[in-house]
Amino acid sequence: VMSEDLRVIKTRSNIRKEFLSLLEQNEFRAITVSMIIERCQINRSTFYRNYEDKYALADAIVQDLLEEFSRNMGNPNRRLALSILCWNIFRSIRKN
Repeated sequence: VMSEDLRVIKTRSNIRKEFLSLLEQNEFRAITVSMIIERCQINRSTFYRNYEDKYALADAIVQDLLEEFSRNMGNPNRRLALSILCWNIFRSIRKN
């Protein structure tokens, strides 16, 4: 299996980072794909090539967090940091 293209990895990382940044300042329901692509400085087609919509983006972030959380269960410091991050994300989404 070929590894993912570095450009794809960087694009997805940028989309996720900017989405999480928007989530700190806005309710989930108020965030639009337009807001995300503006922050990322990418085309709408680039967003949709990577995620079906903002719900798929949020789901992918949660899935990655859960996988990372389970990989780091043996490391108390890492587990605490991930717990705090998950709590903040879920709290932001729950507000909606």
